[in-house]
Amino acid sequence: MLGWGSLMDIGHIVLVDSLFLLGVICLGCWFWVWRKAEARLLEQRFEALAVQQERLERLVEKVTAACHGGSLRLEPQANKQVEGVVSRTVLKRPVALSQQSRPYTQVQNVEQRYARARSLLGAGIDSGEVARNLALGIAEVEALRRVLKHESKAASR
Repeated sequence: MLGWGSLMDIGHIVLVDSLFLLGVICLGCWFWVWRKAEARLLEQRFEALAVQQERLERLVEKVTAACHGGSLRLEPQANKQVEGVVSRTVLKRPVALSQQSRPYTQVQNVEQRYARARSLLGAGIDSGEVARNLALGIAEVEALRRVLKHESKAASR
C-alpha cells in the first residue's frame, strides 16, 4: 500500500512534469509566432523587391526604345544641319599658355581646325594629340573620329 509520503512524491513528479511540459509548449508557441512574423516580413521584402524590379524593367524598356526607336539617330539632312551649326559656332574655352599665341576665335579658323583634325585623324594621329595641337576638346575630336569611321563604312558598302 502506498502511504502519504509516496503519494506526495508522485504529486511532485506530476507537478514538475506538468510545469516542464507547459514550458515546452510556451516555448513552441513563441517560436511559431516568431516564424510567422519573420515570414510576413520576408514576404513584404519580396513584394517591395518585385515592385522595384517592375520599375527597373519599365525604365530599361524606355531606354531601349529610345535607343532603337530612331530618336538618337540623325538623318543625313539633319547631319548637314548639325555640321552647319557646329561650323558657325565660335567655341570659347580656356587655352593653355603654349597655345595662347595662336588664338582661334574666328569662324574660318574653327572650320579650318575641324578640317585639319579630319586630315590628322585620317592619317592615324592619336585623338589626344590632335586635340592638343588644334585646341579642340577631346570629345570633339572623338566625335570627328566616329564620323570618319562611319563615313568610311558607308563608302565601303
